[in-house]
Amino acid sequence: MTKLILQLRIVLAFVLLIGATNISYSKSDEVILLEAQLNDATSLEDRFELMMKLSFVLRRTSPVKGIEYAEEAYEIAQQENNREWITECLIAFSTNSCFMGKKTDALNYADEALVLAHKDNYEDLIANAYHIKGLTYFFMGMDKKAVKHYHKALEINEKLGRTERAFMQLNNLSLVYRDIKRYDMALEFLERCDALVDLIEGENKYKTFVNFNKGYVYLHMKEYDKALKHVMEATKVNEHWNDTVDIAISYNTIAVIKNEMGFYEEAKEYAQKSLDFAKTIGMKESEIYAIHTISEADNRLGDFENAISGSTMALNLSDTFQSKRYIEGILETLVSSHRSVGEYELAIRYQDRLLEYRDSMFNLEKQHMLDDLDIAYITREKEEENQLLRHENEEIAHVVTLQKKYNLLSIGFGLLFLVLSATLFLALKTRKKNNKKLEAAIDKRTKELVDKNEALQISNRELERFAHVASHDLKEPLRNISSFANLIRRRISSTDDQDLKEYTTFIINGTKQMDNLVQSILSFARLSDNVEYEFSYVNMEEIASQIKAHLSLKIQERNVQLNIAPLPERVFGNSDLLLLLIKNLIENGIKYNEQEQPIINVHAVEHEGSFQFVVQDNGIGIEEEYFKKIFGMFTRLHNRMQYQGSGMGLSICKKIVTQHKGNIWVTSKVGEGSTFTFTIPKRVIASDSIHSSEKILESVEV
Repeated sequence: MTKLILQLRIVLAFVLLIGATNISYSKSDEVILLEAQLNDATSLEDRFELMMKLSFVLRRTSPVKGIEYAEEAYEIAQQENNREWITECLIAFSTNSCFMGKKTDALNYADEALVLAHKDNYEDLIANAYHIKGLTYFFMGMDKKAVKHYHKALEINEKLGRTERAFMQLNNLSLVYRDIKRYDMALEFLERCDALVDLIEGENKYKTFVNFNKGYVYLHMKEYDKALKHVMEATKVNEHWNDTVDIAISYNTIAVIKNEMGFYEEAKEYAQKSLDFAKTIGMKESEIYAIHTISEADNRLGDFENAISGSTMALNLSDTFQSKRYIEGILETLVSSHRSVGEYELAIRYQDRLLEYRDSMFNLEKQHMLDDLDIAYITREKEEENQLLRHENEEIAHVVTLQKKYNLLSIGFGLLFLVLSATLFLALKTRKKNNKKLEAAIDKRTKELVDKNEALQISNRELERFAHVASHDLKEPLRNISSFANLIRRRISSTDDQDLKEYTTFIINGTKQMDNLVQSILSFARLSDNVEYEFSYVNMEEIASQIKAHLSLKIQERNVQLNIAPLPERVFGNSDLLLLLIKNLIENGIKYNEQEQPIINVHAVEHEGSFQFVVQDNGIGIEEEYFKKIFGMFTRLHNRMQYQGSGMGLSICKKIVTQHKGNIWVTSKVGEGSTFTFTIPKRVIASDSIHSSEKILESVEV
């Protein structure tokens, strides 16, 4: 019987995948009413407006149909040559593409809409375009970009008095802060939503939004009783209004809470209800989430075969709809379930995919703290900007009021010479006083900016000290782990347990990777903007000779042809840093090279104010879209199974060039090699008097 259930679930997954591109079109009462009005409408303006409403209403339940209505409206807009209508249609295309899972299309349509909206200053449409971009980035897991775009939309909607729209932006910002584990900020934004609820028509529904999202925040905070209380209250209202979309989401959230509380059978019941609603209205994201929740409950109950079949179905749907939000949890369930039934090969295969997924998210994970600080800074910056604008507007209004009074006095007493003279005297005196006030305000603002800049510098120095201390503290336990793992491997060398040997190899390789990463962070921390290395005139020919000596063994092993043309003999810089810079670029050309004989060419060109150095290889090349990204911290274009490294090498190269007040860039064609170019000014003036006595950086793998 269990095998039969497994086969039926696999067939069901196959049917779902075939029908995935034709999302079901379920007509609600609102859709039926709007379509009836559209059939009776005669004017183009009425038809356009009704098509736009239908496209918006259908965005979550039937986005394919929503796009069809938007396309019909677009034809009318083009026929009438109405730029505002065309912009609305582009936003409708973007919105429905986002809910279909076509994130790239959604961003492209939103960008087109922004160009037109800015050109004609349609502020309401600018806000709508920023909102859908923020939502798309949120679905893609790019929280930092989502926050920026939500804030832009919120600022415009508050300015225009669009309370309902402002509510949605505040609500969405709470979701982003929830996902990055800033629960205090999430609850703060939800409290701001609460303050707007009474001003919006249909306030009960909006109170439900706030209640539900509070429950979700408490779920992430592991306060399950509070979470269940809030979500249950929201679910009752959704059931009362028969809102199938929100009912599906609420049921699955209850299921997740029940799972965490250990009530697995109840969790499955609620998740199944959510799945039934999601299938009815074609919500693929909710389908994936519900199937995953059921599988997780099965796994915890020990029903591993059903857990495997359900998780496989959820994974296939996630791949089809490019949904990444639940992939990690699904893969973890598959690894656990396959291991529990003794299917170790499948467990290892899914474990490899899980590691690959986590590796692909490496940059986001390692940047999490910095992104959190960035987002908090964006929030403070927006609040400060708004407060400053309000203050400036008040000052302007005060000045305008004074000016009106002066004008009235001038007109009223214009015929009286003595009174006019007195009035002019008072006006000049007042203007002088206002000028003093303005100068005082400017001085105050300048001081505030200086204070903020000093605070930012202090924060940067603290982050650098944090990276330095944390990296040093990590090296000792890493050495211990590696040493004991080697002792274990020698102790079990005579055994036949291949799995145990393989596990110790994983531990040793992992500690090596971690040690390389720690060394990379230490190296980057040493390259502080607050520390000036000693600069003098450097003979680059001597640098070239040292590089050849350092790389001689690697050159022989890989049969490398290293061609270094005559280099300048007087370059103003730090010899150790310049050696590391060129050495790293040459090593990259060797590492990312699959030719039988890697060829590296190095030469320099002298310009009027700088030297331009070029390092060219015949390696695998880089796609154009990554030309700028590769210089960021922890950026890797390949997984560690292909090429070893920490993703720090090129960021260190960029840091060195920046220390020398130069620029660095890359040009490349995939399969034909890459050319890295950097400039060094003929004379760099040191900004600080501090000289580093610390050991110059070690070579770092990219």
